Amino acid sequence: MSWHSDSSLQDVSTVAVYHQTDDDDDDSWAVALKTLDGVTPAMRTPLRSREMYYMLRDFNAHHHHAGARRERRDRPRPDR
Repeated sequence: MSWHSDSSLQDVSTVAVYHQTDDDDDDSWAVALKTLDGVTPAMRTPLRSREMYYMLRDFNAHHHHAGARRERRDRPRPDR
């Protein structure tokens, strides 16, 4: 998923994001957050199935967020 802010929301509204996969042991997902100042480095934190995160008040107006997935090591890779 690409960097984005959630649009079409009431100003300074809190955003809640709930994440769920078919595999509760799937630890390959993370959420990434960055400010719009172009200076502060982005951060990434694991997001397991059935977890959620909140962007409170005006956080959405000053930050972007993105879902990120890394390849799981226990899954076979397709031949290339």
